[in-house]
Amino acid sequence: MATHPVRPTFVKLLIFLIGFCFVFVGCRSLGNQPNETEIEAESAQKDLFQKGKAAHDSGNFSEAISIFTRVLKKNPDDDRVYVHRGQAWYAVDEYQQAVSDFSKALIINPDLSIAYVNRGRALLKTGNFNRAISDLTNAIRIDSNLETAFFERGKAFVMKGDWRKAIEDFTKILKTSPEDFLVLIYRGVAYSGQDKNRQALADFDRVLRINPYYDSAYFYRGLVYARMKAYDRAISDYSKTLELNPDHIKAYHNRGLSWFESGEIELAIDDWTQAILINPEFTEIHYNRGFALASLGRYEEAITDFTNALKLRPDDARAYFNRGYSRAELEDYDEAIADYSRAIRINPRYEKAYHLRGLAWSYQGNFARAIEDYSKTLLLNPDDAQAFHNRATAWYRKGNLRSALADEEKALSLSPAEKTYQRLVDDYKAALNKR
Repeated sequence: MATHPVRPTFVKLLIFLIGFCFVFVGCRSLGNQPNETEIEAESAQKDLFQKGKAAHDSGNFSEAISIFTRVLKKNPDDDRVYVHRGQAWYAVDEYQQAVSDFSKALIINPDLSIAYVNRGRALLKTGNFNRAISDLTNAIRIDSNLETAFFERGKAFVMKGDWRKAIEDFTKILKTSPEDFLVLIYRGVAYSGQDKNRQALADFDRVLRINPYYDSAYFYRGLVYARMKAYDRAISDYSKTLELNPDHIKAYHNRGLSWFESGEIELAIDDWTQAILINPEFTEIHYNRGFALASLGRYEEAITDFTNALKLRPDDARAYFNRGYSRAELEDYDEAIADYSRAIRINPRYEKAYHLRGLAWSYQGNFARAIEDYSKTLLLNPDDAQAFHNRATAWYRKGNLRSALADEEKALSLSPAEKTYQRLVDDYKAALNKR
């Protein structure tokens, strides 16, 4: 059979067409490549982003925010930049702004675990514990080995008082990082929240074996000892805290509490005075020092402290009550009654305020008002023998012996060992028998 050679002209034409197609496609491909201006712009964006990171790393957070904002104007879909700007917002305590940026990053990339972690941390700062826990759980779902997410979620559980779940998260981290003393501190706090003092002390002891200069470990261990009423040990740990950190105001505060509970009231006052020098706006310390001063009979000084506490916290019923008590001890009954009344307005179930206001009315000779307040006291606490006794006295002063006897007998039934009550019962009975 004869063969037919391919015509040379057709082959040349085919090669030419194929070559033309390659050139044509190649030209189109080259046309999609960024031109020199675009390459320079992209490079400038990268440089700007790096400048933002450098500003953040050097602590210049406002500049970092400004730079990242410029980057986002050119490229609003870069999830990394939102994360970095969110971190800068977090660093300057602008937590809502941080949450907004981390949220934008997650819209762009829903599986960005670092954005969930950072948004969870920001939500913690705003007190939104449930949303924070949800975010941190999402981060763990994406990356089950993300220790930061377990740590932040554990902190959230601590803040919610969910000690068991907090301990679970911290224990998970400690399996792979057994010497992470910050995690041990938090787990110790969680154990303490469960009243598991032995386990809490064990964690704080481990921290101090790892780092014997970590002041917070001494402080938290001191809190546990104080809860156990081991005040000598608590004072020792607070003192070590202050040796390492002389401005640790809470150590002064809590050492003062331990001194007070140990009966060393002057030493407690000294510690609270030092704490006030560090931070004059620590309300609780003004209140505690006032209470200690009043217990020593230094009522004018106590009134000054309670007044300072009320300037900082005007709705503190306790401070009004104790200032009222101090004023009553100075026989300033009008002002005492005014303070007790303020305490009652804040807390209408403040039993002791009714009782002491009743006493102040009695000292002023207004026995009808006194009886009203003692009666309110007894509505709130029907087992208050002293209130029955004081109301009996007011009835007697009003000339109502039968009511006086009935109240004194009730006081005696509640406190049978009180000889004064027995004597008065006998006196009232004798007076009634003479009628």
